[in-house]
Amino acid sequence: MHVANFTDIEYADVANTVYYLIGNNVKDISDTARKEIAIKIALYLEDIVSDSGLWVWFVNKHKSLYGKELPFYDVGEDYYLGEPNLQDIQYLLWSGVMENRSASIINPETPALVNASLIVFEYVDSMFEQVPINEKLVETLYNADIYENFLLQRDMLKWVYLDCYLTRGRFSDKYLEQQEEVFISIMDGIDDSQAYYAAESTACYEFKTGPLALYPKEYLAGILRNRGMNSFGEKVENQEYNSVNIYKLESWNADNVVLLSTSGSHLSVRTSSFNVGIEKTLATESYCVGTFVRYDKEWYANGLNSWGNLGKPFNELSKKTDVPMILEKEFKALLKKTEGKRLFFARDIAEIKKIYNSFGIDFNPDMEIDAKSYEYAVIFIHSNTKGICSVGNAAKIVKSPDNPYYDHKLSVKEALSPIVNENSFPGELVHFLIENGLLPDAALNSVHGPRRGNALVQENMDFMARFFRQDSYSDN
Repeated sequence: MHVANFTDIEYADVANTVYYLIGNNVKDISDTARKEIAIKIALYLEDIVSDSGLWVWFVNKHKSLYGKELPFYDVGEDYYLGEPNLQDIQYLLWSGVMENRSASIINPETPALVNASLIVFEYVDSMFEQVPINEKLVETLYNADIYENFLLQRDMLKWVYLDCYLTRGRFSDKYLEQQEEVFISIMDGIDDSQAYYAAESTACYEFKTGPLALYPKEYLAGILRNRGMNSFGEKVENQEYNSVNIYKLESWNADNVVLLSTSGSHLSVRTSSFNVGIEKTLATESYCVGTFVRYDKEWYANGLNSWGNLGKPFNELSKKTDVPMILEKEFKALLKKTEGKRLFFARDIAEIKKIYNSFGIDFNPDMEIDAKSYEYAVIFIHSNTKGICSVGNAAKIVKSPDNPYYDHKLSVKEALSPIVNENSFPGELVHFLIENGLLPDAALNSVHGPRRGNALVQENMDFMARFFRQDSYSDN
């Protein structure tokens, strides 16, 4: 969603100036990153000048989570919401660099970023009372009619996911491409534009995004509530999403199409929410592949749906049930056996087997494994639905009284990895390590010395996990 307005050209001028200032003061970033950061800062200025409430919500939400207004940067008595602040620019510049960088993590206090932030802030502050208010942006964002209509509010979710300067995530494009590949593989004959439409209509429901690793509906609901639109915030956040699956047609009329899911539940979907001409398809077909959303007590077809001869795969999927890795009764017995202990450490496969045997479980990997990859393993009792996970080459960075393999020197170098690497550890294990203070050596390189580099991470560890891991911040 882009709200075209006469103010666009003036904020484009702001972005062009910020682009120039960044280029003169931060050398080690790509031209693409410079452009995106410049646009991000111009939109931040538009946000606070227009009182659209995006930045205000973010600061309030961060404070509710962590007891302070912003990650990394301390604010003092001179910090005013609704006006440009140096700390805001510092965060936006750092986050913009990180969203366009896949290699090393830059310390937010790096002198080049700090100096550039000062220069950009002075310019942005000078423009605060000169640029116009974008009334159309505010009117659109808080238009009650949008939240009475499923498709219009979904457009807002797409905007939150793909285009909002504050909530677009560093993996938004990657997740979107993954969704496109899914639809191309399961829906015969769709073209690129159809695949993109299907992907954007589902990615905004499938994936956590943005700096706080929330679903787009959580961001949008929070922004609405912050404006006093509580009932609309409830509608947005409480909507229910059914991801892509096969459904069997049970009955239909001009108002509703009744579908049976592979889990045995029934959906009464608005007929008008399907493609134009759906009546001809309903008269001849009995199965469809699609996604559906329940919004304000009504089910709607979401994105593309494809109809065809899918009886066999539907029956096969219907026979499958979501069986937990460990039955709940057995899971409770396991935790009783370990006296509530969930984390274990093993030198090699032989020790892993001993630990599993103490659980009363055989360690039998599904595939042939490389013994080297299971050295110095962390074993985590996850949950009864997820079971037990083993992460090799991880024990040396976890500081626990029960861990004889902890290596302080190695941990100083590598303990940041599970926090910022989306594929390193399962999200629930990362939560466990953070909540129990088991990564005390995680640090950033700092010109102010190792203590400051360590303190920055320790004080902002959960936020960093949200920002860098995004959809893998926690296990779904």
